[in-house]
Amino acid sequence: EIDVLFARFQKGVALIKGDPSLFRGKLYMSVKDVNPNDQKGVLDEFLAKFQKLVGANKDNNFLLDLYSGQLDINCSPPLGTTNYYQSLMHAQNFIETSLCGVDTVGFRSGKAFLNCIRLVLAKIAILDWTSLDEGAKQFQLSEISSKLPGLLRTGCIIPQEYVSKNEDIALYLKEDVVVAGNGKVIDVDLVTMSAEYPALGEKWKSLNAVIDLDSLPDWEIDLGFDCCSSSDDTIVHAHGAIKQLFRLFLRSNTSIQGGKMSREIVTDFDAFLAFFVRRRKARISAWVKQMLGGRVPEEWKAMEQQFLGRFQMLLTRCQSKCDDFRLGCMKAAAHPGTTNHDCGGNHICAGRCEYCESSEQFGKNPSCAKESGHEGKCECRDGDHTCGQECCMANSPNCGKKCSLKRGHSDLHKCDVPIHTCGEECSAQSCSGRCVLNVEDPHTAHKCVEVRCMQKCVMDGCNEVCGTMDHFHGQVDVAVVFSVENDEKGAATFDAASEAPVVHMCGNGHECQALCEEKGVCRVDVFLKQSSKTFTGARGSFQFTFQEMNGSRKKCTKLLPPGQKMHQGSHTCICEQRDEDSEDQTIHYCDVRCPCCSYFCKKQYGHFGSHSTSHGNMRNTYFLADAEEIDIEERKYKAGELGIAEMCNLYCSKMGREHVHYLNCEQGSKATCVYSGSTTDQRRHCTRALEPKPEKETDEVLHEQFWKTLGWEDPCTSKMELELFGKCGYKCDAPDHDDKPSYCILPAWHKPELKPTSGFDGFTYVGGHKFECSHVASGGKMHHVFVLDCSGSMNGRPWSDLMAAWKEYVYNRIADGATLDLVSVVTFDNSAQIVYEAQNITTMTNARIQYRGGGTNYAAGLRSANEVLSRVNFDAYKPAIVFFSDGHPCDPLQGEQLATHIKGCYEKNGLQAFAVGFGSINLNMLERVAEKLGGSYHHVLTGNELKATFFSISASLNTRAGLALAKPDHERNCVICGQDLASGETVKLDGCGHELHKACFDVLVRNAQQDGEPARCPSCRREIST
Repeated sequence: EIDVLFARFQKGVALIKGDPSLFRGKLYMSVKDVNPNDQKGVLDEFLAKFQKLVGANKDNNFLLDLYSGQLDINCSPPLGTTNYYQSLMHAQNFIETSLCGVDTVGFRSGKAFLNCIRLVLAKIAILDWTSLDEGAKQFQLSEISSKLPGLLRTGCIIPQEYVSKNEDIALYLKEDVVVAGNGKVIDVDLVTMSAEYPALGEKWKSLNAVIDLDSLPDWEIDLGFDCCSSSDDTIVHAHGAIKQLFRLFLRSNTSIQGGKMSREIVTDFDAFLAFFVRRRKARISAWVKQMLGGRVPEEWKAMEQQFLGRFQMLLTRCQSKCDDFRLGCMKAAAHPGTTNHDCGGNHICAGRCEYCESSEQFGKNPSCAKESGHEGKCECRDGDHTCGQECCMANSPNCGKKCSLKRGHSDLHKCDVPIHTCGEECSAQSCSGRCVLNVEDPHTAHKCVEVRCMQKCVMDGCNEVCGTMDHFHGQVDVAVVFSVENDEKGAATFDAASEAPVVHMCGNGHECQALCEEKGVCRVDVFLKQSSKTFTGARGSFQFTFQEMNGSRKKCTKLLPPGQKMHQGSHTCICEQRDEDSEDQTIHYCDVRCPCCSYFCKKQYGHFGSHSTSHGNMRNTYFLADAEEIDIEERKYKAGELGIAEMCNLYCSKMGREHVHYLNCEQGSKATCVYSGSTTDQRRHCTRALEPKPEKETDEVLHEQFWKTLGWEDPCTSKMELELFGKCGYKCDAPDHDDKPSYCILPAWHKPELKPTSGFDGFTYVGGHKFECSHVASGGKMHHVFVLDCSGSMNGRPWSDLMAAWKEYVYNRIADGATLDLVSVVTFDNSAQIVYEAQNITTMTNARIQYRGGGTNYAAGLRSANEVLSRVNFDAYKPAIVFFSDGHPCDPLQGEQLATHIKGCYEKNGLQAFAVGFGSINLNMLERVAEKLGGSYHHVLTGNELKATFFSISASLNTRAGLALAKPDHERNCVICGQDLASGETVKLDGCGHELHKACFDVLVRNAQQDGEPARCPSCRREIST
């Protein structure tokens, strides 16, 4: 059992890999219930087993790879003894000194350890033997995803159940996001933000003069709602958060006096809101980058675009005016167009009457009676300061409504608004503002107060607006009309460049959105399609785990300067500046797939030597066998069915000794095949009839040579197991081998091994095979079965000689001391008769055997002999059959068949068979009977000759079944439409040789031409010549 345990350890040594925190401990083995006198023997036994294992796997053994070569064995005495408690002290000392007494800690926290164990167990459960790096990254991304809602809400890490609660979060529930190593809270100051967003930097610097932005810690601002929620009321909560931030802005702004609101204040709030949102995003991005060890995987970029981009959209103020009064709408920009625009206030100016303030009633000035956001001076309701009649331009949206001239004037009634705005919708695309041009000046091009282009940046994933300071950017016709109507005609407006294609880009840099063009595969992923898939075959169905590996290309990692969509050089996912620690993250994997399971090679592109991978389901194989039914453990297949339920490494382990794989014969026929099946080439032409019949002549290939021929490293790593694959597959079928079969110890496909002519070398030789087991009864007792010919041809002297020889045989055995032997006698002519059965040999000295005369029927005599042999106690007696005849049978064929049957049934029990002839005998016939019985032919037989016992053991050859290669899915199916290539006309691409449906190929080329880019193969990304 210990040997089996160690073998399993060794078998799994190369499966779990890719995490430096794993396999850094010591193998501590405690053997229980060992008496003190036996401890040395137990220790020596274990050490011998380890030395044997390490010796067989010097370069790759589990003790070195899993435990860094550290071993400690403790022998625990029986429970209740004094030594038992002393052994516990030994274990305690090991824990205190070796485990807890070291400075280095394997995991930074208990949660990190738990996550690692969960990951390992999960990968074992789905038989995913790829590196742990990707799985660990997914755990990190999962943890980030779970904490992201709380971070967006509060700027801190909070319990997940509190994210959606509409209540204040207690301080003790908030965990700061800190810099690893020094514990400082991650913060981003104004200088850093201005450098990151140059288009907004000037606004923020101006705003900082009245609000100290760095003095408002991000982690002290709780928005009060789950920013990641997709529920319908999220927009409503966003309105409340904007109003909350507006109140914070008003409290912190030192320039606001008297409570009067203006459009300039609202514009400053937009800058404040933009700073808050982008600072929180920057802090979260810094924390995420730290969590991921400096790597920024594409999954996070997608998550960032989904959640952080939506966060920015939710907290961007609507730029429309309040439906009731002049202030801007304080709802989120994403609120439905069907809802009203609302400033969120009571629509009454909070200022004081400026007329009363400048009069003699100083200190008693009443509140302003105008609406919030009005232009001009504040005026009370009760004073007699102005005309008060309706303004002649009352339809203007910014009109003060009442005339501000002195009472009794004779001019047109005008309010104190300097310029009455038009109020029509702005002519700029994607702008929801209202025209601010003078309504008294005729114009057709309407323009709001915004000066920059409001079109969204064309770069994928960018939520910023165009950085061009031209509100009509891309609208040449509108820009021309506007410049003419406002006397702003300039040469730059009408030059040829204005006709060039317009590209809307923000003022920030971007990541290149193109896919990597480096040779090889950027990334490989193992996908568990279903935890349990059903294989349905002709002989039944069963559940199995199915997984597949897909390759993908990452996006280019080069940064584009502001205003540029392309960069010089090729697209690559390799960072130009990277740490040594991250170098292994930027390799490109070999793009060659395993012919059996379609897993990508895990080595670097362009590597030397054999390919290597972790291997999966053998989806590109089918069963070939010399029988229709194939049993692999509990799974039952029929020849011709797919091998998709099996996995490369596990299948070979199940098949064991001398299992074969099938490859097409390189020469095409047996006559020209160059492989002889020797132990050197391990390949030979298949001459057996296989089901289903292969389309081409095939070769049988042993395990080691099969993977060498394919050019792949062996998926099985245990050297003990690999040695077994190269051993002969003949096994003993004796019943006492049910628990542990005994096999021929010679190499697979060996030449027949003959028994030494002199002496006994301790092995059993059967049919050219060599075994270490024996099934012959000990003690030397034998059961002799005599089959005597009493036919007419034996009449007279032959019968007398036969009786004399038989008597001499019995006397000689007794003389040698074999007095416990048993004797059975069968006579045959046309029929057979059991004259004596299982009689003690000493009672047979005077036995009389009657001569009958008649024909010679070998089958009748051998059939009765088989009946006697079936009742022999093989645990106590060795069987021996002595066949006497003159060699003239009437049924030679049936006699040979029965002789073969007897050999097959009793050879394993040490059956000794002799064919003896007297007088004129048919030598050829008796020799064939002796051969079929597995014995020898003798002219004269004595008891002394029979003392030289020998035995043979029959062995049965297992059904020869193996997996043959079929085309993988990506070669059978079109990679664009996913349909079978045989379903339509196809095109083979020049250079790479990949095949596509012609219709799919035409669409691929046409789309590439429309994009102005070269067409590339969707499988390998090589450029297609059209």
